[in-house]
Amino acid sequence: MNTWLHLIKKEFHLGKGMLYGAMIATIIITSLSYILTESYFGIGLSHVSMTALFLMAFHILFLLGYFYHSMQKENLHVWLHNTLPGYALLGAKLVAGLISMFISLLFTSLFIFIPILLGLVELPLNEIFALNVTQIMAMFLFMLFQFTISMTIVLLFFYILYLLFKKYLKPTLSFIVSAVLFVTSMYFYGELTETAFFQTLTQWGYVSQTIQFGEFNFSFDQTGLEMSGANTEVSLYVGDFVIQGILLIILFATSSWILDRKLEV
Repeated sequence: MNTWLHLIKKEFHLGKGMLYGAMIATIIITSLSYILTESYFGIGLSHVSMTALFLMAFHILFLLGYFYHSMQKENLHVWLHNTLPGYALLGAKLVAGLISMFISLLFTSLFIFIPILLGLVELPLNEIFALNVTQIMAMFLFMLFQFTISMTIVLLFFYILYLLFKKYLKPTLSFIVSAVLFVTSMYFYGELTETAFFQTLTQWGYVSQTIQFGEFNFSFDQTGLEMSGANTEVSLYVGDFVIQGILLIILFATSSWILDRKLEV
């Protein structure tokens, strides 16, 4: 266990360039937003909140970028011959990436709350809105992490296939074969999700919640930014997440098996 924790620490330091890059990009983009909106509308600081919200949504690509950055800096030969099993190697990168993503989200959220605390963003301070803030953030973070983890594990699987194909084919041809397999797999998966069998398999555990979530309206004038929202019904099926979770576990386990049996030689 201590060995794996040390590996997570090593992975975190290996990928910290992605974290620093995201934080620097946040500062640059919010600064440009401030300069432009202050010059034209005189509400630069209050507009920073909306820019930061937009940047938080872009974290959906953070984990994928973290894996790419980490693998580019990794000594692949040494990494593949690590004594730890494949699931530990991949899991360490995944955990380190999620930690970095969480830190980056916290940093970006500062640019949302600073203008609010300064009273430059007008919120509808009613009981319904106050109760829904926690639900909005929880839903947003859950969907953000769920989607980025899913996307990363799927693309990681095809990256491992690419490494496997490179043992027998030229790199360019390996990439083409992997890309074709990815596109083909996504097409047939999309077709499968439209079948009655798949819908029966996933559409159970219906959850419906009405929260002030979807239809946010932004308006601004010389006094600041006003944010309001309309009630939106969010409907989910527990079965969707269970089946997706099982499929992701299978892909992750298969990637680990390939790493152990076919690449670590």
